[in-house]
Amino acid sequence: MNDDIKPQPQPVNSTPNAAELTLVTPHTLLLIITQCPTVEVADAISAALLNHRLAACVTRLPPVISNYLWQGEFCQSEEYPLHIKTSAQHFTAISQTICQLHPYEVPEIIALPIMAAHLPYQQWILQSCSN
Repeated sequence: MNDDIKPQPQPVNSTPNAAELTLVTPHTLLLIITQCPTVEVADAISAALLNHRLAACVTRLPPVISNYLWQGEFCQSEEYPLHIKTSAQHFTAISQTICQLHPYEVPEIIALPIMAAHLPYQQWILQSCSN
């Protein structure tokens, strides 16, 4: 094990709040993932995010089959994943936009920090998402 990389102690009984992204700065790049039930919903979310300059790019993937538990029942649905490339400063606005346009009671909204990326691509994302 490399001595330079040490596990960070985790606070006991600490639940992360969706609004607090403590590991990122406002200019940290994020890949936000959500699943949509139809192409129309996916395209509406994509258009809203791009029109409001909340994302630099939204990639709609081919449909996938999601298996999940909802209210204690096993469910299976065809869904269209969206990969949203943005900066952390827009996470809350993107989450709100998805919730407004999405028919699910609890839509999947997951943000992953982009740990490394081609420098010109990073700059393009930040420029595209600036107001």
